[in-house]
Amino acid sequence: MTTAGIFFINANFWHWTSPIGPLVSDPHDAGLVQIVIVADAIFNTLSALLLSGALAGAVGGALKKQRAEQKRTAKREHGIVSHGPCEDLGWQAKGEELAHRGFSLAKLLEFYHGLGTKHMEHYQANVHTTLDVV
Repeated sequence: MTTAGIFFINANFWHWTSPIGPLVSDPHDAGLVQIVIVADAIFNTLSALLLSGALAGAVGGALKKQRAEQKRTAKREHGIVSHGPCEDLGWQAKGEELAHRGFSLAKLLEFYHGLGTKHMEHYQANVHTTLDVV
């Protein structure tokens, strides 16, 4: 019920009091009012669950996402712990050199515009992919 009210015991039966006056004066109707109030509370609870998405799998989706994130984190931590330098010192040095290289956006665009003319003359943008260039 949306009308605010208060239950109180008076003369051994329940009364419902609202701002506009008593709704139940017969002690036999008090049980019906209680049933209506409980039914209203149940309906409101189920409506809130339905509208929140909890009954449509929102909770399950969140748990699935959380498990995937935990798995990813565990895999990353394992990779960090188990990583070591390459045994071949030449490969290790070259890897570190390449890791510290950089280039400007202007140079990247210059290279891109040169594909098919200055670089890789056989390159065709509508046929080849990044994998073909790399």
